[in-house]
Amino acid sequence: MKKFFAILFLSISIPEIFCAQTNSAIDLLEKGKALFELDDDDNAIDVLTEAIKLDPSLAEAYVFRARINNSKGNYDQGMADANRAIQLNPKLALAYYARGNTYRSTGDYNRAIEDYNEAIRLNPNDAGIRWRLENAVQKRGQ
Repeated sequence: MKKFFAILFLSISIPEIFCAQTNSAIDLLEKGKALFELDDDDNAIDVLTEAIKLDPSLAEAYVFRARINNSKGNYDQGMADANRAIQLNPKLALAYYARGNTYRSTGDYNRAIEDYNEAIRLNPNDAGIRWRLENAVQKRGQ
């Protein structure tokens, strides 16, 4: 269902992606998130980078760029983006989730667990974060 809405969103606004001067940073963030949902990572990174250029304080754009970089194995860039998001908005649970994913992917389960716990403290109803926490705890025990 998420992909359906992402496709719908992009079909309405795809021509605007390439005219960043007519888009707000929030519009670009939403387009970047939709591209992320469609697994169009390279275009998503480009759009999110444009959003950050327009509004360098947009923490959520850094989070989604971190998540994409992590999935591509670009852990240094993913960590830098997640850290920047936390610096900009220390109450953004997804930022700790993204950084926790980087720690988990690089085998630093203790730090991953710390970040997942912080993300849960900020957003206690997110089952996905709880699942990642349980996974990191299991991996640490192996």
